[in-house]
Amino acid sequence: MKEKIRHCPLCKSNGTCKSFSHTSIFKATKYYYVKCINCACIYINPSPNYLALKYMYTKNDYHDCFYNKEDESNEYSKSASLLKLYMHDGDIVLDYGCGIGGFLEALEQENLIPYGVEHDKKTAIAISDKTLFNIMSVEYFMNARFDYFFDGIHFGDVLEHVSSPIETLNEVLCKLKSGGVLYVEGPLETNASFVYWAAHIFSLIKYILFPNLVVNNPPYHLFLCNEKQQRDFFNNVDASLKLKYWRIYETGWPYLSGGIVKKTIAYTAIFLGGKKLFGMTFGNRFQAVFIKGSD
Repeated sequence: MKEKIRHCPLCKSNGTCKSFSHTSIFKATKYYYVKCINCACIYINPSPNYLALKYMYTKNDYHDCFYNKEDESNEYSKSASLLKLYMHDGDIVLDYGCGIGGFLEALEQENLIPYGVEHDKKTAIAISDKTLFNIMSVEYFMNARFDYFFDGIHFGDVLEHVSSPIETLNEVLCKLKSGGVLYVEGPLETNASFVYWAAHIFSLIKYILFPNLVVNNPPYHLFLCNEKQQRDFFNNVDASLKLKYWRIYETGWPYLSGGIVKKTIAYTAIFLGGKKLFGMTFGNRFQAVFIKGSD
C-alpha cells in the first residue's frame, strides 16, 4: 500500500517529490523530508502527533539545552524594541511559544504587558513560578474564553515547529484585536545564503555516499522554506493582515561557531545578509510585522 503523504503545510498541495534529506527516527517512528512540487517547500512526513511533540519539547531535553536567556538577552531586547515601534505603553502582548521567557522579560522592559503560551506544561509552570508573568499552556489558551483581545501577538521561531501552521496562526489571530499587531520572526533555511549553499553541498555529498542513513534526531523543524515561500504562506492566512515591515538578515548559524573555513563562510554570509543580488535577497532569517484590519 502506498504511504499517504500529508498536505504541504505552506500551500496545502499534496503533490510531492523526493528530497535528499536523510530519514530521521524518533520514538520508533520514521520521519522523512519530501518536497512540494507546487511551492518547493521541504517538509516532514508524517507529521508528528501530539504525544511525539510532547516528548520533543520537554523543558529538560529542549528548552534547557537550546536556549539561554542571558546569552540571547540582547537579541530579545532588539526584537522587542522593533515591536514597540508599532505599539503603546501598557499594550497587552501575547508571546505564543514563549519558551523560557526571555522575550517576555524584554517586553516588560518596553513597558508592554506580557502574556505567554507554551506547549510544554512543565516549562510554562517553571516560568510562572519564577515570574509574575501570565503563562498558559497551549491547551488552556486554545480553549479559554477571554473577555479582552490582545493588542499584539508574537511568534518567534515557532511556526516551523507547528504541524498545521496556517490553522494555528488563524486560530490565534482570532484573539488579536482589529488594528492589533502580529509580529513573526524565524528561519529561512533554504534561502539564498553562503551557509545554506555550503551545508546543502555537504549534505548532498553525504546523501550520495550514505543514501540509506537514518539519524536518531527529533524532527524539530517540520518545514524548511525560503523568502518567497514564507511570504506566500502569509497570503494563505487571515486575509485582513496588512504587511508593514519585512526584513531578511543573516546570522551565520551554525557555521559561526565552527573552524576557520566555516567561520569564513559564515562571515561572508553575514556580510551579504539583506543584500539583493540576481533577484535574490540573501539571509537565513526574517522579521515581519502585520496589522490586522477589520474583517
